[in-house]
Amino acid sequence: MTLTDVTNSNMKICKQLDDYTCGLIIGRYLGKAKHHSNFTYNKTGTGVIVKRSERPLKLSEREQRTVVRNFREQQFVSFVEHTIQLKDAGINIHPQTLSIYARRNGFGSYTSASLPILKPSQIKKRFTWAR
Repeated sequence: MTLTDVTNSNMKICKQLDDYTCGLIIGRYLGKAKHHSNFTYNKTGTGVIVKRSERPLKLSEREQRTVVRNFREQQFVSFVEHTIQLKDAGINIHPQTLSIYARRNGFGSYTSASLPILKPSQIKKRFTWAR
């Protein structure tokens, strides 16, 4: 005989999860998805992180390297002038996009080490001022 009556117990019985629900929980844990939008399930029920489709690049990686090489060869030409050259070649691209591609490929800006040489008109003005 038991000490307590178990026929009228308020205890809830734990149910075993079915295979599908277990697969969902384990798949989400293994996939470590932060957002459900880039997380999908394959046919076996396990989770797979799917890469989101992005907007295609304006220039391919090869074209980007070519543009950066042109930047190195023509160092003192602005992005706007490079844009005009590309437009003549049939590629319509914004100067800011060129700047982004150049920065991604290791081409950055610099500051000159010394002051630029004075123009003859500036030399003449300084000479008259010094008298």
